[in-house]
Amino acid sequence: MRRALLFLLVASFLGRIRRGLRLARQPKYLLGFVVGVAYLGWLVFRPLLTSEWSGAELERVPPEIFRGLHILAAMAIAFYLSFGWAFLPAGPGLRLREAELHLLLTAPIERRRVIQYALVKHVPGLLVGTGIAVLFLANGPPHARALQAVNILCLFFLWDLHGKGRNLWKARMRELPPAAALPRRTAMGAFIVVFWAVAGACAVRLTRILLAALGEGGGDVERTMERAVELIGRSTESGVLRTLLAPLLWLTEPFFSETRLGSPVSWTFLGVTLAAHYFWVVRAETSFEETLLDQERRKAAGGTRGARRRLGQSEARRRLRPFPLGPVGRPETAVFWKDLVQITRRPVTWFAWGGLVLLATVAAAVAVLGAPRWLLFPLGIGGTVVFAGSAPLAGLMWSNGFRRDLRHVEALRAWPLTGPALVRGEMSAPLVQSAAAMALGLLLVAGAELGHRAAGWIGLLPEAASMLPLDWAEALGVPRSLLLPLVVSGLLPVLGAVAVVSSAVECAAVLLFPGWLLVLDSQRSDPSSLGQKILMSLAFFLVLFLGILPGVLGVGGVVLLQTWLGYPVSGWEFPLLGLLVAAPLAAEALLLVRAAGRLWESMDPARELLEGFS
Repeated sequence: MRRALLFLLVASFLGRIRRGLRLARQPKYLLGFVVGVAYLGWLVFRPLLTSEWSGAELERVPPEIFRGLHILAAMAIAFYLSFGWAFLPAGPGLRLREAELHLLLTAPIERRRVIQYALVKHVPGLLVGTGIAVLFLANGPPHARALQAVNILCLFFLWDLHGKGRNLWKARMRELPPAAALPRRTAMGAFIVVFWAVAGACAVRLTRILLAALGEGGGDVERTMERAVELIGRSTESGVLRTLLAPLLWLTEPFFSETRLGSPVSWTFLGVTLAAHYFWVVRAETSFEETLLDQERRKAAGGTRGARRRLGQSEARRRLRPFPLGPVGRPETAVFWKDLVQITRRPVTWFAWGGLVLLATVAAAVAVLGAPRWLLFPLGIGGTVVFAGSAPLAGLMWSNGFRRDLRHVEALRAWPLTGPALVRGEMSAPLVQSAAAMALGLLLVAGAELGHRAAGWIGLLPEAASMLPLDWAEALGVPRSLLLPLVVSGLLPVLGAVAVVSSAVECAAVLLFPGWLLVLDSQRSDPSSLGQKILMSLAFFLVLFLGILPGVLGVGGVVLLQTWLGYPVSGWEFPLLGLLVAAPLAAEALLLVRAAGRLWESMDPARELLEGFS
């Protein structure tokens, strides 16, 4: 039976390679593969070829620095692990596709063989990660590099086993009766609390050391940091913290020892820990079968994470709807409603009231505190970044409905919609998400502005004026109180058009590369998929540049003409200038929607869908 499972692993791996090669016969997929390989080669090998970094440089680092870095690395790992045990939700203990589950669970094999298959399945990825890490970290003669490679591979495998074991343990705690699970949860919680208490006290001590080193170092930042790390290593050579961190210090010793090989104690502890984790996971009693099957079925159905979370909600909450959908209307409205329900079922009025509450809260906080700069600056900068940055990333941050619906292409073909109408419906939900993010940023800026004026009204500031400088308003010839609304009114049409272009480009990419984009990102990280993402990003920025260039040239022409005629640029022109920039973008978005619609009408997805899945 072991030979059968090994044959299944090898055959699945070779089958995935053959599917990729079949896709590479088409020029568009071959181009993506070449771009992805070139990017990975440039990212990995360029530093080595240009001597920007080499593992031999580690030999010149003083041992005292390594001791301090060793402690800091162990503390960082310990904090992450304890945080994961305390707060991270239980993810899938194992990762198997539905076809693999149906094959393995009905086969006459032991349950632990299925778990072993799931563990060995990820070994190729661990080997690739080990090879990249060895290129950057390994140094010394060949036998030393080989030992370092083995150590890195063991640590990667141990990290993978620990994550799976933690998830299986948390799932097991949910299966046990509360009385049986309580002692185990209590013991785990008590250990985490003790560790955090000791680590917190030691962190305060280390902070004092760092502050003392900063006071001694003067203006030499590099020397100051080296001195701080050296003092941290010396101050933790013994004590409770070192005792708590001893297991992690042994595991990571080969990275920080002078020989970079580690001691017999560290290798022995690594082997014992790896074996213990392996038997812990393989002998786990958690019932993962039904959970994995349900997860894969929901994933195949294309449900979002939010939709999967809503499966456990009450019937009343699942009957909520963003807005009422009438029996008669434009068919793309139904597609938009369907995609919006996959994101949220809260009514639109709920978000409207939430926005008003946020605006009032921010304004009240700024006004009561007297509009301090330490509060106005993050609100203004953060709100501006969210407001202006959400539109260009509309197609990159939020996926359109084609990623889900193309999995049911036989039903999608029967919908009574033309290609452009279907594209408009599928891209509407990401546009609403982008608009909500833009509204969030705008509410933060508007709240800061209203709070700044309210602080003047209640006497905490000399005058009730805008937080924008008076010089700007005078230079643009508008009242100071109207400067911010005029700027926003000029940006809104531009950002709206940019968001539509971004979402349209993403729709066109999905229809152009269905063999890649239908596979979930968490399951596809090969060079061809990476190359496709790079190509899509380059195409988006090229399309955006071509669309915004005519508008920018038009605005530049208007400004030059006004200057030549002796009329200064006024803030009252901002809304019209914004429409001038947005008009070419809107025309480009219309052309992209029509092009994507034609792609849908002419696409024969059978070959690409069958060969694209892996």
